[in-house]
Amino acid sequence: MKILTKIIALVICVGPIYGKPSSKQSSPPAEQPKQVFTISRPTNGRYTPHRDKSDHWYAGEIITIKYPTFRYEYFTDVADAETPDYTGKIQLFEDHIFLNHPGVPYPYRVAGFLDGRSVLLSWEAYQSWKKNGRVSRGGILYLQKAEPDAQQDSGGQPAIRSESQ
Repeated sequence: MKILTKIIALVICVGPIYGKPSSKQSSPPAEQPKQVFTISRPTNGRYTPHRDKSDHWYAGEIITIKYPTFRYEYFTDVADAETPDYTGKIQLFEDHIFLNHPGVPYPYRVAGFLDGRSVLLSWEAYQSWKKNGRVSRGGILYLQKAEPDAQQDSGGQPAIRSESQ
């Protein structure tokens, strides 16, 4: 009986110490600001998952738009992997575009500006943004800044309209 009394006393004394959440657990997570997204007609250029030159991906999509056509590519670091390379026409709708080629996975995209930068969102990423104001990184393709030597075509005219960063 003495042992049982000591165990109960120990549980009563030590229980609150182990049951108390740490300060890290008790504070709510910091809420990230909502992202600003506006739908627009797609800007001509090359869209990749790379937000900037320091951003590295091992696989992903590249969509090049030269309205009214597109080129869809997939890159990967897997040796001997078949990587698709499709071209087709873009169908433009009020709130989305359709990449018209039977081989393109997820052909419905939403073009616009995310926090001021031209992007293509997957349909799922757009639905996520509508629901909670945030877009997962995997659902965004960013318009890449054109290289200086690629800005002019043979006629001396700008080859693509590109945004500055």
